Amino acid sequence: MEKEELLIGIVPVGDLGWQFLDEIMIGVRNVLKDTFKNGKYRKVLCKPITPRPTVMPPSAYDSRLGKYNIDPFFSWGLEQKYKADRKLAQSGRKIDKTLVITNVQLFSYVNNCSVFGEADTDYDIAVVSINQLEKSASLELIKERTIKECAHELGHTLGLRHCNDKKCVMRQSVDVYDVDSKNKFFCDECKNILRSIQFSKEYRSWKGP
Repeated sequence: MEKEELLIGIVPVGDLGWQFLDEIMIGVRNVLKDTFKNGKYRKVLCKPITPRPTVMPPSAYDSRLGKYNIDPFFSWGLEQKYKADRKLAQSGRKIDKTLVITNVQLFSYVNNCSVFGEADTDYDIAVVSINQLEKSASLELIKERTIKECAHELGHTLGLRHCNDKKCVMRQSVDVYDVDSKNKFFCDECKNILRSIQFSKEYRSWKGP
């Protein structure tokens, strides 16, 4: 029987409040519920994997740059996912996508710059930081930006590439002005792609900002 549940495991890392995280999880879930209504997944769930925000991944901090290397956040998130999967296996479930959310500035050696986040489609995991999204923003705007970037990176794990539609959440964002200019939902074309993808891992592994 085809799987009808999309379970997204959230791994909070660093100084993040639970009320903030709750609103982000609700926002991301609503975006994906809108995308998959009447489609592949009848139920979309965003659940925290850990009972509280975890410490920073070992060796993530680059003292030369004064920033955190994003790569260890992927392995750290997967470590938490595998632990959760062992418990979920008893009920025949597993985490489909993993989303790591942190508050520190992330640096990508792939892109050679600071990033809002990245996705690794080989392992169905995305990492997003609110650090650069906090610039000149109210709490509500930070939440809105974070939901957009989480949806964007999860979109990559679901098989989407960057979109040319200026309002689509899959539009590439170079700065916060780009984030603010797009909405948090997928455009009709991206929705159609997501609804038709068989998630067979035939799409190419890709990392992007």
